[in-house]
Amino acid sequence: MTILYALCFFCILKGTIQYYYFQNKSKKYYKTEGTIVDNYKDETYSLYTGSYRHYYPVVEYTDKNGETVRIRSEDYNPDIPMYEVGSKVPLLVNPDDNSRLLFDEEADKSTIPMVWIGIGIIGLLVCCFYIKNLPF
Repeated sequence: MTILYALCFFCILKGTIQYYYFQNKSKKYYKTEGTIVDNYKDETYSLYTGSYRHYYPVVEYTDKNGETVRIRSEDYNPDIPMYEVGSKVPLLVNPDDNSRLLFDEEADKSTIPMVWIGIGIIGLLVCCFYIKNLPF
């Protein structure tokens, strides 16, 4: 029973930390809009898993100094590209280092952290009301 409570609190803690981490980072970075100019494909072969590929978006944007920057993002998606070439994406860019950027996605800001917090709260409610009344 203690393990279930710990898992629920872990989910709530994970969601809370993830939410505040992104909020804190977005305060330090400045907002701009970029364009996806390419999807870099990285194919790798592993003896255990076989071949697999990752797609990294290559984004081009204008920084706060008016310079055009083209960079391959560290974010990737397996098997299919995250964005279509030519699509506009909102970005958060580090003012001290143009190569450090974040995609300003709603899922990263609040949706995913709220899902973790919701799982934790629902788990706590289940533990408190249903599992407590079991005969074993």
